Amino acid sequence: MADDKDVLRDVWFGRIPACFTLSPEETTEREAEPYYLLLPRVSYLTLVTDKVKKHFLKVMKAEDVEEMWFEYEGTPLKWYVELTDISLSHS
Repeated sequence: MADDKDVLRDVWFGRIPACFTLSPEETTEREAEPYYLLLPRVSYLTLVTDKVKKHFLKVMKAEDVEEMWFEYEGTPLKWYVELTDISLSHS
């Protein structure tokens, strides 16, 4: 039974590596560094949006940031889908 608890703990507290980059079409004051995060598997993109926006505001003007979306290889990601489901569907 201890093995089941270990597996459940790893799944529940597991993290997914993510790399956020600006679209090449974005106008920036200087080159934007990618932003790397380890995100909880049981989470949503909306919970990390402020961190990502804050990182990229270092190279962009605040007035140039009107909207933000996430995509993977050209496919828009749904904000309301759990990160675990997103990572499984793109692996």
